[in-house]
Amino acid sequence: MEAAAPSKYVHLHVHSEYSLLDGAISIGALIKKAKKMGHEAIALTDHGNMFGAVEFYGKCKDNQIKAILGTELYWTGVPKTQDLAKEGLVLSRKMDAFHLVVLAKSLKGYYTLCRVVSSSYLQGPTLNGLATVSLEALRQNSEDLIALSSCLRGEYGSLLELLASKSTNPLAELKQPSEDTAPIVHALDQHVAEMKSIFGEDGYYIELIDNNIPAQRRLLPLLVEAARHYGLPLVASADSHYLNPEDIEAHAVLTAIKNDLNMTDLRKRIQTAEFHLFSNEEMELKYQAWPEALENQKKIADRCKVEFKFGEYFLPRFVLPSGESEADAMRRLSREGLEDRLLHLRELYGEKELTPAKIELYHQRLHYEVEVIISMGFPGYFLIVQDFINWAKDNDIPVGPGRGSGAGSLVAYALRITDLDPIKLNLIFERFLNPERVSMPDFDVDFCQDRRDEVIRYVTRKYGKENVAQITTFGKMKAKAALRDVGRVLQIGYGKVDRIAKLIPNELDIKLEDALAREPKMAEEAKKDENIQKMIDLALKIEGLSRHTSVHAAGVVIADGGMQNLVPVYKSEDGSLITQYEMKNAE
Repeated sequence: MEAAAPSKYVHLHVHSEYSLLDGAISIGALIKKAKKMGHEAIALTDHGNMFGAVEFYGKCKDNQIKAILGTELYWTGVPKTQDLAKEGLVLSRKMDAFHLVVLAKSLKGYYTLCRVVSSSYLQGPTLNGLATVSLEALRQNSEDLIALSSCLRGEYGSLLELLASKSTNPLAELKQPSEDTAPIVHALDQHVAEMKSIFGEDGYYIELIDNNIPAQRRLLPLLVEAARHYGLPLVASADSHYLNPEDIEAHAVLTAIKNDLNMTDLRKRIQTAEFHLFSNEEMELKYQAWPEALENQKKIADRCKVEFKFGEYFLPRFVLPSGESEADAMRRLSREGLEDRLLHLRELYGEKELTPAKIELYHQRLHYEVEVIISMGFPGYFLIVQDFINWAKDNDIPVGPGRGSGAGSLVAYALRITDLDPIKLNLIFERFLNPERVSMPDFDVDFCQDRRDEVIRYVTRKYGKENVAQITTFGKMKAKAALRDVGRVLQIGYGKVDRIAKLIPNELDIKLEDALAREPKMAEEAKKDENIQKMIDLALKIEGLSRHTSVHAAGVVIADGGMQNLVPVYKSEDGSLITQYEMKNAE
């Protein structure tokens, strides 16, 4: 797609579908829209997670747009604000944690982001179900990050809103607080001091957001004057949760699904709020009074330069009791394993079948494979895989014989990773591992599903729970579920919704658009009833968006140096780690 003329604006606060049930933007659509607007960079700042970071980075790269990686954290705030909150003075918006947008300036900043996001799930605290970052975790994980003060749910905005409710001249109170306002001003002072200490004198920006919400709009001048009082720079943002103004109802439906509301509950908000991706013209119109806030968008974007290094491996060390190297252990175990296999083959086929020349062929092939594996840097990988497979076999856990290209490796056969003789079956090693095309070896290993958890527990014990994680998957809005959810939110009767939903063919992953094309009765019903038409239209908009997370049935990642230092993680109910990236992105 041809891009528009380059824009001087950058969206730095954007929520995608990975702000689960609070963002109605697919990443592909977001980047397409940004390119159409002429934007050369864009940020992703989903609520409390980094689920979409790698997908976002890759698609931005493909479209020659700079990816700015970030998140909107939930965090506890500073102690003086927490004291106010105990008296019910700050958290008047029925929130349990403050918001703070953080952006990575570099690859080092990305790793910092992984640690701080992970800390909310691993160390807490958890406030009303929200994984929340503590002030101490923020202090420890701030290297190469830029912070934005966020919306009225940010600590800075919340305190100023509270101050404005207590005084007709809140700016004067900042300079000389009264007895009533002193605790609020002291909390603001501590907040600003902490932010400057954590993110640096030039690393904390006061965010100006105009979503056409009256309370928010009234507070904008005070946000600006207070920023100047504290010597803090400004930046304008849109806090986007959907792409286009006409998507507001689809986003409202998601919000209603998440919070078990109906459209009547959200009607007033729909009539006024604007949470779409502002156009360049809207940016200029809304923030023309504060040109520096617009100019700082580009300045922040220029400071953010994350470049991922794909193809770098972070394998755990395979500890050997004897202290020998992984390469030497690989050579030794492969030789010993081949001798055991050959002994078994002699018993099966006798000496006539297993001639000296044939035995020499096995040894030559083994030597060749071992040296290729070592030269490519993968002896540790083979040692790790053979270890947990042989542990499973020794503990009578059924393991598949091997499938895929890995069955072409004699080393795998010698180490009992597979039970298929590649020489007898004329299988080719180079289909599995080729020195001219360096890529990670990939064994397809099948364990008995009833005892798979035992193998995962063994691996976790051996390599440390901080180095082993299962892999997340995302439950998507499927056609029938989307229709039923929208029908409930619109308060269409259950019988009517059920009748329409049952017209969708019972096929795996069928799209609503395809169902409409194949089942004319759906269109006929929509023509007769505008509520059904609206239900279908809204279901088409939310279909395919991520709804919830779950855990991959079999995928496990093992790394070195702590999983949260490489990828963001969260915890399962039993306390084990789960990567925030799905399988391909985690890989």
